[in-house]
Amino acid sequence: GPTSTTPASLRVALELTGSLDPADLQSPASLQLASEIFDGLVDVDPQSLEVVPAAAARWEVRDGGRGFVFHLRPDGKFHDGTPVLAQDFVRAWNRLANPGAGNAFGFLLERVEGFKEFQDRGSAARLSGLDAPSDRVLEVTLTEPWPDFLSLAAHPALSPVPPSADTPAFLQRPIGNGPFQMAEAAVPRELFRRIL
Repeated sequence: GPTSTTPASLRVALELTGSLDPADLQSPASLQLASEIFDGLVDVDPQSLEVVPAAAARWEVRDGGRGFVFHLRPDGKFHDGTPVLAQDFVRAWNRLANPGAGNAFGFLLERVEGFKEFQDRGSAARLSGLDAPSDRVLEVTLTEPWPDFLSLAAHPALSPVPPSADTPAFLQRPIGNGPFQMAEAAVPRELFRRIL
């Protein structure tokens, strides 16, 4: 039949605690919403449990599972129309691993080269195992082979973020690259209580 050009809406009633920023997910509700707003490199098919493309169209596993090269989709965009680039993943993952931020899911990156040095506050300014040699290529080097890293790359906390991610506006209404975008600013329960 005919297709509609009208955007689809998804209304959810969840008790949102915390943020929808991928670097600061704190509750099951925020994880659920973030997985709709953001697409990571890959996804996991709910039926087959196989890793399938998401923001990455394809990937290569190197060095027996110690290195991964992700080739991003050429048509990948954030909701504001800007392209999703490899550097957006580098930015997001460094934000997540930042030792001063106290992010709950920073441990997901503990096998990425340079994580320990980054955590040692001052030994390193970023994760050395991340490289964006071009706009559409992300290279990840781990400290040891770990083929299951591909499944981990589907976690919402490992989603890309645009350059505006460190602004108050992003925290209230995140700009993602997933199937749904925020129609209005989210008001977490703690913030709502402070407003009252």
